[in-house]
Amino acid sequence: MSSNYWYFMKLLKKQRNASDLNKTIRLLNPPPQSISAVYQNLAEAYNDLYKFPEALSSLLKAYELNPNDTLMMYKIGSQYDYKIKNKPLALKYYNDFMKTRPPKKENQGNPLVISYYDVAERRILELKKESSSNR
Repeated sequence: MSSNYWYFMKLLKKQRNASDLNKTIRLLNPPPQSISAVYQNLAEAYNDLYKFPEALSSLLKAYELNPNDTLMMYKIGSQYDYKIKNKPLALKYYNDFMKTRPPKKENQGNPLVISYYDVAERRILELKKESSSNR
């Protein structure tokens, strides 16, 4: 066989090795959104084990890794609200979440569907009412 054949075979092998190494690097260094999803799953597992502070830490880490995931503010607010029982911090995160709400449009979507924004809005009103009645 010609030396060109062996040269191209060697080059092809190096190209495959480079491709495999690039895949390995991507697996070892996943994007922050992927790691954030893992932390969100970890938070669910901790909540199932009644380890609420650990779940909160996982949610905060998930949000730190992916601050563009605005739903994380709702999840953190809900964790503070229902699991940690820290109403002021729950209100803070619910309010921050509400700031990300897109403008309402007439006849948008199914009126029977309740959004996270609707739930957060209702809960903010309830927490404020509870807070004012405790004074």
